[in-house]
Amino acid sequence: LYNAELTCTGEYQEVPEIPVTEISVEASEAADKIRSLSGRNRVVVTGNCDYEIISQIGNALKENQFAQILLDLSGTEGLTWFLQNAFAYNNSLVEITLPDSVIDFGWGAFVQCRQLKTVHSLGSVSKLKEHTFECCENLQSVTIPSTVETIESWSFHFCGLKQILIPASVTDIWFSAFQGCYNLMDIQVSSENTSYSAEGGILYNYDKTVLHSWPSANGDV
Repeated sequence: LYNAELTCTGEYQEVPEIPVTEISVEASEAADKIRSLSGRNRVVVTGNCDYEIISQIGNALKENQFAQILLDLSGTEGLTWFLQNAFAYNNSLVEITLPDSVIDFGWGAFVQCRQLKTVHSLGSVSKLKEHTFECCENLQSVTIPSTVETIESWSFHFCGLKQILIPASVTDIWFSAFQGCYNLMDIQVSSENTSYSAEGGILYNYDKTVLHSWPSANGDV
């Protein structure tokens, strides 16, 4: 369950890079394989996958705190959703790629993934729920899918992002979505978005009559 008493600062800390070993594994065997790994590994998962397997993989990531895992789930089949906190509270996940088949996941899915640096794909979800990336202090790059319509409060609370692009599909960004992102300098908005706009890295409503979010590292309001 979500832990309200998180210990995080939102300050980026460099994750040391070491040579990567690429490993392919069936979804049903992925958790056991991850538990056995050390060093930096790109784990390419294939085959049938569901929320229970994702929960097992999440637990394996928590148990193996000494590896660096670049997890690629894009080649799996059948995964449409997974539970809250599925990948939360681990120090081993460095990168994540979800398959396009994912249309939903619970809130706090990646809370306090302290080494998570890059999110290549979040599937085809329609919303980023509360606390999705909270306390992901090393998070540097997130590709928000063009299917996302809502970004809920604290989705990026205390994460290490320096910039972010809001796609055209987003119509509702809850206040506090980027609270505590002390390194955030630049919020960009797709020119095709009809709900929001940005100027000088600052997020406004579409016609710039309401200031929505002023990035913490963009200077004083």
